Amino acid sequence: MPRMPETLAALQRGQTVRVARLVQLDFATQTKLLHQGAGPLRTADGRIWSGIGELGQISDIDRAVVPTGGSPTLTLSGVEPDLIAKTLAASAEVKGRPVRIYDQHYTETGGNIVLADVPLAIYSGLMDRISIADQGATATISVVTVTLLYNRRRPAFGYLNPASQERLHPGDGGCRQIARLTQANEKFPTY
Repeated sequence: MPRMPETLAALQRGQTVRVARLVQLDFATQTKLLHQGAGPLRTADGRIWSGIGELGQISDIDRAVVPTGGSPTLTLSGVEPDLIAKTLAASAEVKGRPVRIYDQHYTETGGNIVLADVPLAIYSGLMDRISIADQGATATISVVTVTLLYNRRRPAFGYLNPASQERLHPGDGGCRQIARLTQANEKFPTY
């Protein structure tokens, strides 16, 4: 059975299949479901996505296993100045939180949108940095994302040294001995 049977069936019937881009932002306190159209959109999986129209932009998405062109940047234009302070204070809401981008295929018949299949995930990553461009009456907020492979080579709890061990477990001095043990033959204690 194909992954997108309704989409493939529409193509076989000669219909034009379009794609709507959906973004799921998992903030610390809530999850936002957004799409680049107007008004609410109920997808086949039952979720309702809020439309942001022409105000939202998504940069190109590199679909390689290890992206070379960088990660997508999500941009929201036309933000009122009173939200800028809230955005600057919301770093903990954003940094390291999951973001997913989906494609929703649909056809149009008689001016009505007919959704085909459930949304197809095309990107999964983490929100990283927020930048704000103030343009007087309104501002533009951008969120840079990173892939899930970002920092993958870094050890899970930092580097094995006394400073990172002290940050993780205050008072634990077990890593202070690592420098002394380099190039040494330590006898294992016998009990």
